[in-house]
Amino acid sequence: MEELEVTWERALTVWWSLAWRSALIGFLVALVIGVAVGLLGRVLHLDPRFVSRLLRLTGIICGVGCRHMGQ
Repeated sequence: MEELEVTWERALTVWWSLAWRSALIGFLVALVIGVAVGLLGRVLHLDPRFVSRLLRLTGIICGVGCRHMGQ
C-alpha cells in the first residue's frame, strides 16, 4: 500500500468533503423534521408560538447531531 504525504492541500480536500456533506445532510434532516413537526402542530391545533420554539429546538438538535456525525 502506497503512503501519501500529508499536505495542506490534501487536508483541506478531506475537510471540505466532510464539511459540505455534513451541511447537506443536516439541512435535509432539519427540513424533513421541521416539515413533520410543523404539520403535526397544525393537525393538533397547537399554539404557533409553541411550535416555533419546538422547531428551533429540533433545528439545534439536528445541527449538533449532524456536526458530530461528520467527526
